[in-house]
Amino acid sequence: GHEAEILYYLVPAPGDIETFLSVEQQRNVPGLLATAKGCQALMEQLFFHKAAALRPDLILLAGIYNTWSIDALADVREHLDIPIVLWAGDNPYVPYAPDIFSRAPYYDLALFGNFRFAERAADSFARTGYMPFGCDPFRDQPPAAHQDLGAYRSGLSYLGTVKDDRCAFLESVARQPFDMKIWGVGFPKDLELRFPAVHRARQPEHIQGQKKTLVYGGSSIVLNLHHTGFANMKLYEAAACGAFQISNKRLEAEATRPHLSVCDEVVTFETTAELFELTR
Repeated sequence: GHEAEILYYLVPAPGDIETFLSVEQQRNVPGLLATAKGCQALMEQLFFHKAAALRPDLILLAGIYNTWSIDALADVREHLDIPIVLWAGDNPYVPYAPDIFSRAPYYDLALFGNFRFAERAADSFARTGYMPFGCDPFRDQPPAAHQDLGAYRSGLSYLGTVKDDRCAFLESVARQPFDMKIWGVGFPKDLELRFPAVHRARQPEHIQGQKKTLVYGGSSIVLNLHHTGFANMKLYEAAACGAFQISNKRLEAEATRPHLSVCDEVVTFETTAELFELTR
């Protein structure tokens, strides 16, 4: 029910430059777009001027890997006095994570997808809170009775990004007699050569949005692979569609189970042998 304007971190949205930057500032845009550093400077400039023009009640920053510099945050706080909330959708404690703690004075609230991180970071931020992933209850529902699920039916399905490390794991699963279908993006170019079983199980259709419900609704089992310790978005989406899930076990997701009743419906595994046995 809230009115929202979106600003992407990496590239300007169509019309934003002409709408929110002065004619003089617009002259510098081609030069700034020529380098990564210049592009960041442009987007931070656009961030400030869009906030100044729209004067929102709140700025919500989604994620920690693409965010604004301390100077950009300080300018908004000092000159516009708009509350800034960070939703840290990733683990800020892994060695390769960007430093969100040096920016802590500029956030009115920091939200974390794992309740333990919210508790651990409480001493660093003015306020912290727990806000996990979720789903859209109007979109993510069991398919209607009249829906033809023939093309989407399978004994075991996987839907998601498929890169090299994940392909290697899915290859071992796809070699089992599980009537498996794999839907996704990011497949290696030499997929047929290196991962023939994944190639055979791969479905040509690109599935997103509303069509996810057909895949989840047509699957006897949905394979959910958490790449982080969080309870991911698929956990909620598939559950809302009435799907049965098997997921790899992650300690943080397991610790979150008491706070998420949906997790009681998910079977977890730690080894591929255990996955094969559970699936059978």
